[in-house]
Amino acid sequence: MFSMVIVLRIYPQHGIPGFIVNLATFCVAYAVRPAPTDANPYDVRVPFLVSDIAMQVAFTAAFIVLNLRLHANSRARFVATALAEGARRRANSEMEAVDALLQRALPLPVLQRMAESGTEIQDVAERATVVMVGVSGFDHWARQHGYSDAALALHAAVVAIDALVATERHVEKISATGDGYCVVVGLPEAVACHASVGCRFARRVLQSLRANNETAANAASAHDENAPADPVCHPAWTTQALSLRSAVHTDTAFGGVLGTRRLAYAVYGAGPDGALAALDHTPPGTLGITDATRRRLAEEAALYASDPESQALFASPGDVTNGTELVEDV
Repeated sequence: MFSMVIVLRIYPQHGIPGFIVNLATFCVAYAVRPAPTDANPYDVRVPFLVSDIAMQVAFTAAFIVLNLRLHANSRARFVATALAEGARRRANSEMEAVDALLQRALPLPVLQRMAESGTEIQDVAERATVVMVGVSGFDHWARQHGYSDAALALHAAVVAIDALVATERHVEKISATGDGYCVVVGLPEAVACHASVGCRFARRVLQSLRANNETAANAASAHDENAPADPVCHPAWTTQALSLRSAVHTDTAFGGVLGTRRLAYAVYGAGPDGALAALDHTPPGTLGITDATRRRLAEEAALYASDPESQALFASPGDVTNGTELVEDV
């Protein structure tokens, strides 16, 4: 019996009953043994039987205790391994959440460089395109309906624009402050057709808002209660009390991570300054481009329009002058 205890590493709750059954079987066999005969003489030595039973009891008890300690050590190692694995998975999950938050706050190329060289990130682009999106009628709506409701309307628009930025490969959101929204094309990584990408994105912003408003108006007129709710369907937008305008400017721009707390990738220089100035002269609901952007659009058409994978907005430089009104009036 004790050999089974050793090989199988039986627990006490299993080994003790097994030993008792084994001992009972031994006693029953001793009780029903046949009587000695001349053909089968044998001599029963009681002291030998007692010593044999005592040895089995001692060995079985010793190995049960040994197995108990071995199982306790194995369980302790298993529990420690399970706890370590759980801690590792929780740490990985938290790191993934932190990475996701950082990727929302900073461009991916900037994060990769920060992992190698720290926060001292400074980029220079001789020419990059900055798109400014502004809200017209915000102050008037806020005075009539309160700044809390105006903030909800602004949040709805920013959420919609964020969704568009997420679908654009080369468009990087810089900030959304007050009633303005700023993106850059050409920083932190160079983009060949940055003016075309910027104008196309600015046009998509205005078209998307207009399409959302038309969808909301149609759903409201049809009293479709099952129509999905769109985050931009705020009364300020559906009634056109608020409207967007976009301005695009191409110039020198600098980008970098400033400071060490609440990190953000900031863009400054002639690019964002020119876009902000152009936004002040852009009528509501329209897209305004500067002469610098117009010239860059012509250069991109001349250099890249023949490439099938080009992102150039126009097919030739001559189309820029004739087609600019299409860009301005969306």
